[in-house]
Amino acid sequence: MMNAFGVDIGTPSRFIMLNSAARYVAIAIAMVVGIWIFGTFSSIMTALIVRLTMDILDLYAGLASGLIDSSTGVVQSCIMFILPNLVAIVTLIRIKARFSGGK
Repeated sequence: MMNAFGVDIGTPSRFIMLNSAARYVAIAIAMVVGIWIFGTFSSIMTALIVRLTMDILDLYAGLASGLIDSSTGVVQSCIMFILPNLVAIVTLIRIKARFSGGK
């Protein structure tokens, strides 16, 4: 697509492509196992925190590499990835507190 605009983006490194794929497969496995198979508070929280950490590191890498170069990219990353993860974590903590009798 970028060729249509005359922008040469080069070819992606095989290592980077495999590394990205492996990372997303590992996160997917952790979330499926943590949330749907074990289903304990700790395993679900671990899966959500791992996902949040990966999203924060992705945002940092995008900023450091110059791939994200405007506030629009930061806002998009926060709205699409970081905030939903935080909402899920806070909701899980509130549900656990409600069912365990805490406030």
